[in-house]
Amino acid sequence: MAKDPIKKVNNGTYYFRANLGYDPITGKQIQKYRSSFKTKKEAKKNIQSFF
Repeated sequence: MAKDPIKKVNNGTYYFRANLGYDPITGKQIQKYRSSFKTKKEAKKNIQSFF
């Protein structure tokens, strides 16, 4: 089972880092980072837009 990509920050907000695969040319991971969500539910809704 994968880890939960949504984390809570000390100030009470949430963030996530989504791994979207690898760049075929460079071989580097493609990651998207978004932050400042007031609730975990709000962050979860936003992360689903990447998949």
